[in-house]
Amino acid sequence: MEWDSARKLIFVAYLLGFVAILLSFYLKLSLPTATDGQPKKAGFAIKPNVILISADDLGWNDVSFHGYLEIATPNIDRLAHEGVILNGFYAQYLCTPSRSALMTGKYPIRHGLQYKVIKNGEPRGLSVTEKIFPQYLKELGYSTHLIGKWNLGYYQRRMLPTCRGFDTFFGYHGTSIDYYNYTFLPKDRSYAGFDLWNGTQPAYEYVGKYATTAFTEAAVRLIEDQIPTTPMFLYLSHIAPHVASGPDEFPVPQEYIDRFPHIAHPGRRKYAGMVAALDDSVGAVVQALERKGILNNTVIVFFSDNGGGAAEQLMFPLNKPSFGSNWPLRGAKNTQFEGGVRVAAVVWSSLLRKAGRVSTELYHITDLLPTVTNLAGGAVDSSAGLDGFDVWQSISEDSPSPRKELLIQTDVTNNEYAFRWKGYKLLKGLYVDKEGRSADDWYEPPGGLNTSLIVSTPGAIRCESSEIPCDPNLAPCLFDVVVDPCERNNIAADNPDVVELMMEKLLAYNSTALPSMFLPNDPRAHPGLHGGLMASWEE
Repeated sequence: MEWDSARKLIFVAYLLGFVAILLSFYLKLSLPTATDGQPKKAGFAIKPNVILISADDLGWNDVSFHGYLEIATPNIDRLAHEGVILNGFYAQYLCTPSRSALMTGKYPIRHGLQYKVIKNGEPRGLSVTEKIFPQYLKELGYSTHLIGKWNLGYYQRRMLPTCRGFDTFFGYHGTSIDYYNYTFLPKDRSYAGFDLWNGTQPAYEYVGKYATTAFTEAAVRLIEDQIPTTPMFLYLSHIAPHVASGPDEFPVPQEYIDRFPHIAHPGRRKYAGMVAALDDSVGAVVQALERKGILNNTVIVFFSDNGGGAAEQLMFPLNKPSFGSNWPLRGAKNTQFEGGVRVAAVVWSSLLRKAGRVSTELYHITDLLPTVTNLAGGAVDSSAGLDGFDVWQSISEDSPSPRKELLIQTDVTNNEYAFRWKGYKLLKGLYVDKEGRSADDWYEPPGGLNTSLIVSTPGAIRCESSEIPCDPNLAPCLFDVVVDPCERNNIAADNPDVVELMMEKLLAYNSTALPSMFLPNDPRAHPGLHGGLMASWEE
């Protein structure tokens, strides 16, 4: 490719800035190498600390370790390059389904949570009879903490995080908040409800502090105050870079926006600033672990709860457009295409036996619960009915994943079905709005794709431009997503036996699915009845 002088100068300036950020991080922090760790055998002498860091609506193309340098993420990249990049890691297409899968180790169909999110004011939630992630680890002697987003129901007090196994909770109950005043403002702006909590008490004292910063500082304090002999489980569930609930939907301190003068699109530039603040948070958490002297015995998992979204989100009810990018993957948040469900994910730990590599093995967000529980010296009883697998050996030793298939979605409401079996992915049905639109395209970043910022990195994927089209509303589509991760070539016609087998598997799952609920808001939930708070309204 030939670049003109101006593009060369922009690229060189950007690259120097990126290297400077990365170098400054390296000078501040020297992570222990993977060879420092010891393999798990009947539990560690000191059980490993576990830090799960989730981003909200982060796109595949919004981390620089995937090979696009528009948004520099040096702290996340450091974990990626010294840990294991999970390029075959799947979540669900929206936040509530993903969070229910994470917390229970089960597919959302087991709880009727496969369709849409739990809205603020909606009288439903994850059943309190379900044993969830922190409860498993508390039994193993862990302190357990949740910072950030919950979104698994709050209409009854017994559904709140501190009633479900978390020792501490600092965050918000619902779908989204303003990054500075922590209020939820519905689309019709008929009310504003405050939704930031320290345990079960409103945390008004944080009004005015940027949410990403507040959550990061809370995480750092927890690490600093942790008793070294007690293992820690911290789920840092960031709001960033989710659209804010408020007049300014992309609030971010100017210092972060100023890092991206090369991004001309104003919305994309603010979004990049939100991602940069998230990246700084990852760096601050890692540095706190090192200062405490416990980094060497810590497992860090970074992942997004679903794919990113951009202007195409307008076709989905109640959704707001964003400025994320999943390029070169197809689709986006709210879809069952790879851009909606294959997410950026990394595991870092000095306990990894083979680090500094990319894994394309098949993993799912449900796998984290049994993996961490077993790593901590526990075991999940087979009677628990988990859909997740213990994948630590696969991740640590570069061995095949025990997972051979994955239910991505079975949703009778939208008539959407998606399934992975070995290297194949089957899609049947696709949401189409009243104007006939569907989010099934390959979307470049808002403002366009700057090809001068595409680099060859181990975590990057590349796809051919050829296409065999498909319409999943007419017939099932089949892709080999190992060789065609961008879902460009429909191979259903050449593989009817595979289509038939995968449809049979899908129907078997569908026969066991609980009905997916989406209830109207309860008028008793109105913040005006609860002192302006997004609070529980049933005992």
